Amino acid sequence: MLFDRSSPPPFYQAKLTPEQRTALDRLFIGKRSQAHYLKRFASFDQAQRIGARWHWAAFLMTLPWMLYRRRFLDGLVYAVVGWSFIHLVITIILVIIENTLLPFLADVWHWPIRLSVAGSIWLGWSALTAMWADAYYYRVARREISESIEDRLPSHEQAALLQREGGTSWQGLLLSFGLFGFVLATIQTVYLPMYATYLQRNLLLDVYDLAATGRDRVQVIMDNSGQCPVGLFLSTQDQSDRLARLQVLDHAAGVPMQSDCIVQATLQGARWPVAKLNGEHLTLYHLSATTDRPARWPCMTSISQRESPKGCLLD
Repeated sequence: MLFDRSSPPPFYQAKLTPEQRTALDRLFIGKRSQAHYLKRFASFDQAQRIGARWHWAAFLMTLPWMLYRRRFLDGLVYAVVGWSFIHLVITIILVIIENTLLPFLADVWHWPIRLSVAGSIWLGWSALTAMWADAYYYRVARREISESIEDRLPSHEQAALLQREGGTSWQGLLLSFGLFGFVLATIQTVYLPMYATYLQRNLLLDVYDLAATGRDRVQVIMDNSGQCPVGLFLSTQDQSDRLARLQVLDHAAGVPMQSDCIVQATLQGARWPVAKLNGEHLTLYHLSATTDRPARWPCMTSISQRESPKGCLLD
């Protein structure tokens, strides 16, 4: 019914004079933003059809606006059905992008594209809601006023009914912000850690691959010269900025004394929400061959074993 632009609406009550309609509108709207809604209502009445109008409150805070305007049932439907629909649309489009576009792009573009697509869809949904918010509220007002007239209520009861069904509710506004607080808390405690775990896993895998490549270079040097190239920096400036500083050492904390060469990656490219990894180490150390075991490069990290990359745990 919101997008039915037929005119007048079935509950228009054409027998009312403009003065009577304005008086009833004032009762329903209440004192808050009364001039704004009276202007919108008069515009729709004069045009004898609803149309798109911009509404900043509905754009920025749709659910708080609906609950503040006492549209509790409609707000519940919007929160459950509307959000479920938009989440479904976002999911479908992201799945399509994951299988058609992202495989051809570098990993560094994946999350920016995902967030941009999801944000653009949500922004479009918010804009659509904002454009039709005044039309929605107009039809709600016309319906409530029509019902109060058809019930043939005395003037004081009609006024009390319209003020009760319309107007504003600070309790509804506080409820909406409480719901938003719950959503933000859920994001912070559930979804943000999931995203951080994903970023951390990928970052540590990249750092391990970088360290493993450096290890292979050092092994070649040791095979040719018989010495560990202590002090050699193995990472480029770009690698140091994005991932870790990679250098060859002769000793490091926690490394067994019998190790004669160490390749250590010091993380310094981690950003929020995994910036805590900066300064942590991933270390590959050389152990010479013995009668029991061949020469090898075990791995250790300064982070917990649970967070260590699988490649390191397998060494």
